[in-house]
Amino acid sequence: MHIVFLPGLDGSGLFFENFRKTLPSSMTTQVLSYPRDECHTYQETVDLIYEQLPRDNEYFIVAESFSGPVAIEIASLAPLKLKGLALVSSFCFSPLNQLKKQLAQNLLFLLHFPSSQALIHKVLCNGTDLALSLKIKRVVDALPTSTLKQRILSALNVDLRGALDDVEVPLLILQGGQDRLLDPSCGVTIKRYYEAAEFVQIDGPHCLLQCEPEASSKVIVPFIEKHHSSLSVL
Repeated sequence: MHIVFLPGLDGSGLFFENFRKTLPSSMTTQVLSYPRDECHTYQETVDLIYEQLPRDNEYFIVAESFSGPVAIEIASLAPLKLKGLALVSSFCFSPLNQLKKQLAQNLLFLLHFPSSQALIHKVLCNGTDLALSLKIKRVVDALPTSTLKQRILSALNVDLRGALDDVEVPLLILQGGQDRLLDPSCGVTIKRYYEAAEFVQIDGPHCLLQCEPEASSKVIVPFIEKHHSSLSVL
């Protein structure tokens, strides 16, 4: 069983280590990242990632936060070897309502570095992991402001609800019950447009795979094993 990981807004792929340690030895992993010095739209990111996906081995995608729409778009293209998709703390449609989205877009020009570790610690980690929030700050501060702004704008304006009609692989939605960044409706919206999806909520912050790796693994590993087994039987 092979898992392809797609990263959050930072695009680095540096934050999966703790979760990967929880995986059984039967699972191999591949962590993809996004260019730090280039401003990609979601479609450009999809094109970039699609070219790096396995061609010879069956695989599952685990997509975190920002990368959820990337994974949905890829799944809608029905790549032959893709066998399942897990969306963690993610969305298929703008995570803010229209008023908040407009406000965020208007204030985006104020975005500056260095970022606030206190804010990251409170909003992304819910005050549970100071070392993680510091690492996130360092990675985010290393990004060009233009790259980060482009990714935020892409997330604010994305709408892949229609693309879910073309997704035919098993889908897992994993959501943190204490997520302070995304509205709880984000996971519900994905489920609404893909009724067959498995929806699981665990007690944790936005950074679920980092702050709650064991609890996340207890959901994601059985999902992969179940659908890998059913495919093997077929």
